[in-house]
Amino acid sequence: MSREERLQILKMVQEDKVTAEEGARLLEALDTPQPTAKISGQPVRWLRIRVTDRHTGRRKVNINLPASLLSWAIRFIPEGTSVGQEEIMDLIRQGGVGKIVDVDEDDERVEISLE
Repeated sequence: MSREERLQILKMVQEDKVTAEEGARLLEALDTPQPTAKISGQPVRWLRIRVTDRHTGRRKVNINLPASLLSWAIRFIPEGTSVGQEEIMDLIRQGGVGKIVDVDEDDERVEISLE
């Protein structure tokens, strides 16, 4: 989230355009990564999961899961993540392709994409 967006939300709270609770939800929503997958209309063939060490560039996890197993594997995604199980299944049904998760956290980068 950019500094300007944060300041704009705080100004809206200050001017009583939104409540403090609504402002907090807006700030939280802006901090939550959104999937960048695009709808291609073509069947999804793979779910790719990559975890990379940010310091060495070395790949720690490299999983390519066939789409035929996605409905089974999707249940292992914990609730409360930035991209939910149902949202991923909708992207798969619609032929969404591209990154659905791209997170830099601590010493790792996690990328999950549909292809």
